[in-house]
Amino acid sequence: MPVMTPAVLRGATDSGATDVRPWPRVFPHWQRPAPDATWDALLVFVALFVATAVGRVHQLFPVLAAARLTLVSAVLALGLYVVVQEGPRRIGLIASPTTTALLAFLCWAAASVPGALNQGQAFHLVAGDLAKSVLLYAVMVGCVRGTRDVQRLCLVYFAAAVTYAAVVLTRFSVGGAHWRLGDLYYYDSTRVNLGLFQHDVNVVWDLAPHDLSIMDFLIREKPEAVLATGERHLNGLVDVAFITVYFPGNTIAHINVNWLSPVKVRTTLIGGEKKMLVWNDLEADEKVKVYDKGVQMNNGHGVYELLVSYRSGDMWAPRVDQVEALKV
Repeated sequence: MPVMTPAVLRGATDSGATDVRPWPRVFPHWQRPAPDATWDALLVFVALFVATAVGRVHQLFPVLAAARLTLVSAVLALGLYVVVQEGPRRIGLIASPTTTALLAFLCWAAASVPGALNQGQAFHLVAGDLAKSVLLYAVMVGCVRGTRDVQRLCLVYFAAAVTYAAVVLTRFSVGGAHWRLGDLYYYDSTRVNLGLFQHDVNVVWDLAPHDLSIMDFLIREKPEAVLATGERHLNGLVDVAFITVYFPGNTIAHINVNWLSPVKVRTTLIGGEKKMLVWNDLEADEKVKVYDKGVQMNNGHGVYELLVSYRSGDMWAPRVDQVEALKV
């Protein structure tokens, strides 16, 4: 049996020349394991952030919502990333054209805040949403050690999205003859702001079509009666108006449109027998909130012939795609 000298182990050739290739190339099964072979603490915290901040699974369960998992996981992931600076997780490795473009976009957005029409909302958007997104982008990119980590994060997001969709679809549904909000009681919309005054149409034609389109989608019955009142103050066109629409089954709808309001309001309340819905178009996130609240009437005896009980449950905020509401 030949003696395995170091030269032979390094791959000596018949001609006497020595192949100085490193051992893993000569013996592939001796290679070190991949850096992303297993989960570690940083990747777990980043995955938890993806499941909560992006997948929003914590909003489905009150216990998880109270734990503030998004904030906790973000702080822990950021702290570990700063502490663990080794291998593919060095801060200098995230430098790329994409990172430069994101930082430039953040600076441009921050510089545009003083000239924004609504400086408070613009500042909240830049400091509260955009800045955090850029920061967590750096942490997510920096924590990835290889393709396996990318696959793990994608799997976490997919599982969170499927869970969220499954729970939401089983708890409530908008549309259809028997939607899970129960029998519809009312539709109450407030769509007011200061201006913009039009010279060819009044405030009803300017603002009310949005709500009429939503009502036509949600309420399948045809209206039985419509009552509209308004008044003109400035340019000869109605600038303040109130519309009441009566539907079969004791369903009533009310729309308030106004060009003379000191504040801008875009809020709609939908009351149902089982659940209630609030839509606020001015919210950057969570525009739609569904409340498990309601009132129940029970028959009693004597002076307590009619007993009223109030139900107060959870709140869900489903994800809503940012698209044009009246897009054809």
